[in-house]
Amino acid sequence: MIVILWVFVSVIRMLLSLFFLCEISVWAQQIGYTIRGTIAGKDNTLLTLVVAKGVELDTLGTTSLSRGSFDFSGKVDGVRSGYILAPGGQLVASFMLENADYTISDGGIVTGGGPAQALFARFNALNEELLVERKKLEEAYREAEAAGDSKKAQAVDARFRDFLADMQARELKLLMENADSYVAAHVVASTMTEVGLEKLRQRFELLGESAKASDWGKAIEDQIIRYERVEVGGIAPDFEIPSRDGGVVSLQGTKAKVKIIDFWASWCAPCRQGNVNLVKLYQQYRPRGLEIISVSLDDNRQAWEKACGEDGMLWLNGSDLKGQFSPLVSLYCLRGIPANFILDEENRIVAKNLFGKQLQQKIAELLGK
Repeated sequence: MIVILWVFVSVIRMLLSLFFLCEISVWAQQIGYTIRGTIAGKDNTLLTLVVAKGVELDTLGTTSLSRGSFDFSGKVDGVRSGYILAPGGQLVASFMLENADYTISDGGIVTGGGPAQALFARFNALNEELLVERKKLEEAYREAEAAGDSKKAQAVDARFRDFLADMQARELKLLMENADSYVAAHVVASTMTEVGLEKLRQRFELLGESAKASDWGKAIEDQIIRYERVEVGGIAPDFEIPSRDGGVVSLQGTKAKVKIIDFWASWCAPCRQGNVNLVKLYQQYRPRGLEIISVSLDDNRQAWEKACGEDGMLWLNGSDLKGQFSPLVSLYCLRGIPANFILDEENRIVAKNLFGKQLQQKIAELLGK
């Protein structure tokens, strides 16, 4: 009996060992990610898999489209924000890349993935719900306006505001429930150039320590610093850009008691309207020490120069002709144009985004009426 029992135990141990070895072997084979997809496109179209490292992108691999199909495979450490790009940087799909299996279909629809992708899908579902409802209410608003029904238009607007508040509350709840995740840091970072300093600070403080220490967390911290640099009381960041006459416009090289940095573009109707006021302001206060530096976010030199001439912009004008991709957009945390910064003689920001009468009053206060 003892011998038989010993043999039985030995057999069980051997079977368990084989079982665990088999499990380890299978697990080892599945370490890494596989991405299989089908999209419309020509054969041999080059697709690129990249991951975000904060605001920078690292390339993990490339593959060619064959009969509408493609695949990638590899391994990542932890979770990364993944993107598949077509030529020209066109986005095919975005997802949370981790060591798991993914399937991508036309329209960038992602299935599979791991826990991070599942959480990311929940945030995306909120965004999709917002887009659908927004489109529906915008259509209802246009119909009400076309019919001259102001009461209905106001009611639709109120509905959208209520819906937006509810969606923001739901997103906030999801963020708080997953505050220390990489996905939460990604979500906060995705709108960090749009929400402004105070709201970004609030959203950053929601994150846990691991999320703050991630690449996205560090990118958010950097954005907060950039915001703080261009707040009232800060010293305006120096810059040099090509001038209209072929020279260089430099902030530090421009000497004046008061300076206005004005961001505009030839295609921006409110900007062009604002130029009318700037002409009057410049004529009145230039003798007292006012200088204006207009920075165009055009990408077409002819359109830029034509607008300068039409609007009578006799002050300093510069543009790198990179449009919305100008480094100055990020440097000055621009969220739209027109935008301006009023500086003292030491380039300290004393006010910003003042227009019309408010701008007139501020310049009069600084240089005397």
